Amino acid sequence: MRTTARTTRKPHGAPAKPFQVPPPFDKILKEATVKVEEVAGQTRDAATRFEQKVRLAATTMRKKGETWAKDPKAFALKMTSDVSKEATRLADDVTTKVTDAVGEMIEVSLHKMNVPTLNELQTLGRKVDLLSKKIDAMVATKARRVRRVRRVRRTR
Repeated sequence: MRTTARTTRKPHGAPAKPFQVPPPFDKILKEATVKVEEVAGQTRDAATRFEQKVRLAATTMRKKGETWAKDPKAFALKMTSDVSKEATRLADDVTTKVTDAVGEMIEVSLHKMNVPTLNELQTLGRKVDLLSKKIDAMVATKARRVRRVRRVRRTR
């Protein structure tokens, strides 16, 4: 009679190690194994959802294809309109991105050459105006003091 040795199935995880691994590294390996298994499960779920979406899209496309086959002229007009709108939108997006990028590059270049920006010039202009007002106020105050001093000296 032949006896079969029962092998216990090891849990799906890390294979047997040919040498002794220090406990901290062993813990890290176990945690990594758990994370890998979690990601594998999430990947399987995502693949299932993706397959369902592809099947749904294929069914929808088949139905649309049948509709388009019935009236190809209407389909062509609709597609032309959609493509034109999308091309216009993309052109606007590209224009905006290029304008922003070029403007930023110009600003950086001017900054490297110590050329002030518009905001810096406006701030400086406000400061100069404020300083002019203060100087005018000081001149007016000094003129009044001089008049008072002259009046006081004349009265004596």
